[in-house]
Amino acid sequence: MTLQLSDKIAIVGDGIAGRYLYRLLQNEGMEQVDLYGFKKDTKCGIRPCAWGVVRRFWDLASRVDLIPDDFILEEFGHVLINGIWVRAQLFTFDKARFLEALVPSSKVQEVPPLPGWTEVLTHPDWRGYRYVIDATGVARAVLGPLEGDLISRTFQLRLRSSIPITERTIVIRTGYGGYLWLFPLGGCDFHFGCGSLTENPGTILQRFGGGNYLKTLQDLFSGDNFESTQTIAGVCGCPGSVRLTGPKLSQPFVRGNVWGVGEAIGLVTPLTGMGVTPAMESARILMQEIGNSEGYTRHILRAYSWMDEERVILDGTRYGRWLTPLDYMTVVRNAERVGLSFGFFEAMRLAGTMMRRDYGT
Repeated sequence: MTLQLSDKIAIVGDGIAGRYLYRLLQNEGMEQVDLYGFKKDTKCGIRPCAWGVVRRFWDLASRVDLIPDDFILEEFGHVLINGIWVRAQLFTFDKARFLEALVPSSKVQEVPPLPGWTEVLTHPDWRGYRYVIDATGVARAVLGPLEGDLISRTFQLRLRSSIPITERTIVIRTGYGGYLWLFPLGGCDFHFGCGSLTENPGTILQRFGGGNYLKTLQDLFSGDNFESTQTIAGVCGCPGSVRLTGPKLSQPFVRGNVWGVGEAIGLVTPLTGMGVTPAMESARILMQEIGNSEGYTRHILRAYSWMDEERVILDGTRYGRWLTPLDYMTVVRNAERVGLSFGFFEAMRLAGTMMRRDYGT
């Protein structure tokens, strides 16, 4: 790291990547670090998606003196994907509480809404900083837009059951250009959402059950999990988006004194949409390479080349290409990185179910 304690740094974006980097810098004794955030219009006050983590989260949280177990809501040994049980080591965590533990919201300076990224880049608040860090995720508000960016729209509901769900597991149903998910959050709450490259995900959710959440979940998932005597009510719902572009096509990572981290530089898995731990890891890489833009770019591309492999597979499925044995091997090899475990033939079986375009109904 070539930083001097006197260096002024602005971090734009107060999500996982931004707050984690802020905490890392503070731990190194950097005192002139300002964290900027954009006002969120969600009920929880944060970006609603990305409440899932893998075992790597334990090491990353411990490096900033936090106790990972304090934030875990549920642990899952299996995931049900299109009716097929897949071995897993996945967790849901209290994202809002984790963010607050990283950096209290009182330390976040609000950036007023601006009409475009060029206005963000020339904002007077950025003058005088040696480094400006773009941690704005899918917005990429400081580094600027990408040509050919691949963005999936999402819509997620937080639902509350009158009684706990009998089978506490993550459930996924794939469909044309996207997938539906059910993520238990502990107690009687869970997230029910959809991401899609081809349709409005909110419309997809409304298409099932006619707004009757209990009927929707009984239809889409195992009816044994949802008893007819229970009631399920909506707590809140939020639209969103996620970048599935991959790091190779999300360059440049550095423009002048602006450096990107996390989803701003494409660090989200194209096949699963997971990005929490890559965001945290990229902050650590930036700490090692800051001041060396070529070294940072090489480091990121090397560490996350597997995401670019997934992007190739995603593009193939989007355009109707059948998966090859090499594709299956790539999926099997990368599965552990996202907390899943299955073999070659299991991958083929899953791929066969994913050819359905009706989300399993």
